[in-house]
Amino acid sequence: MNRKEPLSDYSRLKHLKNSQVIFNFAVKSHYLRSNPFTDISISDLSKDDWHYINPKEFNALIKNTPDLRLKALYAVMYGAGLRFGEAIHLWWDKNIDFINSQIHIKKRKSKNGFPLFRVKDHQDRSIDCPSWAMALLKELREKSNSHNPYVFLTEERLKRIKKKWAKWQKDGKQDKWKNSTMVNNTNRNFTVHCKNAQIVSSDRLSVHCLRKSYGTNLANLGTPVHTLKELMGHSSIATTMKFYISVSDANKKKAVRGLEGLMEE
Repeated sequence: MNRKEPLSDYSRLKHLKNSQVIFNFAVKSHYLRSNPFTDISISDLSKDDWHYINPKEFNALIKNTPDLRLKALYAVMYGAGLRFGEAIHLWWDKNIDFINSQIHIKKRKSKNGFPLFRVKDHQDRSIDCPSWAMALLKELREKSNSHNPYVFLTEERLKRIKKKWAKWQKDGKQDKWKNSTMVNNTNRNFTVHCKNAQIVSSDRLSVHCLRKSYGTNLANLGTPVHTLKELMGHSSIATTMKFYISVSDANKKKAVRGLEGLMEE
């Protein structure tokens, strides 16, 4: 396959790491004497190497996402800063507050065959959700099966998840269950929708960019750092501060104009 554009740094890192794992297995299985990738330095890329999705791009993404369920999923991640694992575990009656336009993130124990839900860093929180995101949730609610408690899981997917959770419990592996185990192929679908929306980037482009863009948008709007920390559910203020380091060029110019105005009579 011919590529017109070179691989991004992120893609190269991913391929190199995968190669190290594969060749390590070959050495352990005595297929090879040594791993040719051992002496290759594979340093982690900066965690800031991701694509910021601006509001114009997000609107294009929503317009080019045909599935209402995914539209609403993207909306709560971009409009309320939810992690993917948090969003996919949302229940209609436990987590969505249509009256106050809020989403409540709370840990949930396993019950009646449903898998448990863990909150990262044990940070339960409530987030105000913008009206445009709530409108998509209301539309999805009207078209959802009333017997399915999950906001973003189809009935077919829920059956598979309950069966999988039962097996994990039987095998004593429930402690290894992750929130993201609920759904697969999410990033693949997301990149397809981004491509249809003409969102192209050499930086990391995954569904997690929606949450990070939420943080950047609030930082650009001048949200106090402690407020943003609570909204995003960060355990460390240092993590939150990264969103202020990468504020938009437009806000930098706005700040300079403010300094210019200090000396005006």
